[in-house]
This record gives sequence, C-alpha cells and structure tokens, in this order.
Amino acid sequence: MSLIKLINAKSMADDIDTGWQKVPLANRTKGRKSIQTDWVDAGGTLNGTISYYLSNDPNTSKSAELMRTIAIDSAAPDITDATWQNITTPAEWLKVIYTNNGINAGTLRVFLSVED
Repeated sequence: MSLIKLINAKSMADDIDTGWQKVPLANRTKGRKSIQTDWVDAGGTLNGTISYYLSNDPNTSKSAELMRTIAIDSAAPDITDATWQNITTPAEWLKVIYTNNGINAGTLRVFLSVED
C-alpha cells in the first residue's frame, strides 16, 4: 500500500491549493484507491470547503473533473463528513483545494492511499 501526503498538517487559517500532483491512478484496474481527509481543532466561522479534482492533463482546467466537495462545518470530522472517498476514475493528476471561508484555526491533513 502506498500512502501519498497531499496536505500534511497545514494550518486551516490559510487557503491551500496543492496544484496538480502526479498520482498512480491511471490505468489501474486492480487495488483500492481512496482519499482520507482529517482535520482537528477547526475554529472561527466553520464554513470551509475542500474540493478534489482529477485530470489526465495538468496544463488545463478544462479537462479537470470535480470529484467531490466536502463542507467543513465542525471542529473535527465525524462519520457524516465522509472523510474516506473511494476513487473509481482513472487519472494521472490530482489536485486538492481548501478554502477557509472564515476558519481561522485548526490543522488539515489529506492523504491518498493506493493499494499495490
């Protein structure tokens, strides 16, 4: 199993854009692929979002697919936040964008897990 740290213990007071990250998701028919999102001690106006995009062309946003957007409306995620997302779309590139929208405290982590 490979674990790729996309966002590792970053402050939630700042907006975060990972940019396009090359990931081992293209042409994979076997193995599970998922993203784990976790945050702790979020504070301020709890109205942030995390969006996940997939693409096979990192040079243009026209071919990017919005995989999912999660609302951050609690100090820490619970089961309803669906912190694990399975990835079924083959892609070579992944981008994560976090927008704080008034969140001024907390720590954010996003990991990609790929079963070999």
